[in-house]
Amino acid sequence: MLALAAAALSMSACEARTGPVGRSATVASTPASASAVGPAEYAVLSALLRAEVIDEERSYLLISDSTQKLEDFRGTHTPEAIATRLRLPVSVIHEYNRLNERHYPLRQAFALGSRTEMMSAAGLDSLNGERWQAFGRRHPGSAGVALVSRVAFTPDGKTAVASYTVLCGGLCGTSALVRLDLTDGEWKATAYAMQLVS
Repeated sequence: MLALAAAALSMSACEARTGPVGRSATVASTPASASAVGPAEYAVLSALLRAEVIDEERSYLLISDSTQKLEDFRGTHTPEAIATRLRLPVSVIHEYNRLNERHYPLRQAFALGSRTEMMSAAGLDSLNGERWQAFGRRHPGSAGVALVSRVAFTPDGKTAVASYTVLCGGLCGTSALVRLDLTDGEWKATAYAMQLVS
């Protein structure tokens, strides 16, 4: 499955961008649990997917039913470099890495304001090659398949780090590690690292 993500995102790389982005979610935050993805994480992930993926033309999204960490395929991004780019203490990046050492199950608890469907690892693996054409016929209007990570929070719970990948075809996709800040009760993306677009 990760090989599929790597292939989909191998065309070009844009290192980072900063600045507030679009829509967000309203919810109070609490630190991530080591054992399960909780409501605070779903709020952050929902805000991230709404800001980066969902729009009027692509309002339907499939989401992997387990968490996936965004991998540094080039091996050039140290935790310290990522922390600097995201303007965060390196301890938050270490927490992100710790939380994402393994996969965790996800359920349909995303607040996207659009139709969502969970997809299994077997379903993701079946999308190699020409099967993307069948995917398009089976899921018209879909933005693709999103893979999301666990969420790491700063100690005050007002800043979060999460990654996402969206696969939309054999060589079509985007991914990034994103900083989100809780402002006036809404999560907003404010900085990006390890961003890939193809």
